[in-house]
Amino acid sequence: MASLGIVGVTPGSELERALRHGPFSRALRAAIAERGVSLDRLRRKLAAAGVQLSPSTLSHWQRGKSLPTHDVSVTAVKMLEQVLALPSASLTTLLRKSWERTSYADTQLWTNVDSLSAMLEEIDTSTADQLIRLSVHDLYEVDADGREGSSWTRLVFRAANDGIDRFVTVFRADEEDGPVPVLDEVKFCRVGQFKQDPKSGFTAVELLFDEPLAAGDTAIVEFRTVYPGPGPRARHFDRRFAHPVGQYVLQVTFDPDAPPVRCYSFSRDAVDAPDRDRRELLLGASNTVHLVATNVTHGICGIDIEWEQ
Repeated sequence: MASLGIVGVTPGSELERALRHGPFSRALRAAIAERGVSLDRLRRKLAAAGVQLSPSTLSHWQRGKSLPTHDVSVTAVKMLEQVLALPSASLTTLLRKSWERTSYADTQLWTNVDSLSAMLEEIDTSTADQLIRLSVHDLYEVDADGREGSSWTRLVFRAANDGIDRFVTVFRADEEDGPVPVLDEVKFCRVGQFKQDPKSGFTAVELLFDEPLAAGDTAIVEFRTVYPGPGPRARHFDRRFAHPVGQYVLQVTFDPDAPPVRCYSFSRDAVDAPDRDRRELLLGASNTVHLVATNVTHGICGIDIEWEQ
């Protein structure tokens, strides 16, 4: 039996997928693109209906840099559903899900998350949404064979409540049933639970702070991973954001004798969403490329790598 489509939306389109799976920013951007309306025209339509919004606010919403939270903003979202000829509550439902999203095993960010969900059942993630992520910095090293080598990560947090004593980090090897990196070193913390599933490539690590944090306290955590043998071919690196972060920095450094042909930065709202903000990166004299993203609310930020055939 064929599944029923969303009324007024082309079956199989990016808009239909976005309205079904979210997140809110992706659906709003897809609706604006599908209806062919500019942000300024959209603003004027809202103003005529008594809702005042700036084009920059609309831009931030569709790019995932902020979420509507105030009553006036939520009223604007309901009006957007009418102006963009969308089903009633389609955007507001996605917005509510964005407010509630705290799960590491987020199906918008990962595929085949059953093994990850099983691992996380044995790890305390109850305080995940009580840590404010101020910054995250990832540095990946690619060897002379164009393979993934080591990685280094630095995270800076502020506690939103008293008694926060841990952080859980999740990462995944590039290839299922392929080589899996191991945790080589941690700084300013100690390792609690460590779970790994080589078949799916998922790793979940509980990092315990030196002392429980009081509300407003900050903490810094660093860790390094390595491949004990040859790593997979370096094709892309990314980070999946289930929680907001103030600033994200991703660097990839290459062996000077084996540079790639090209590198591109990208962001994505979900694993099945198209790339946005895709741009070619300059590989400088240091044989390193990087991206910087600010006020990331949810989604994927990464770098694609092209090699000689």
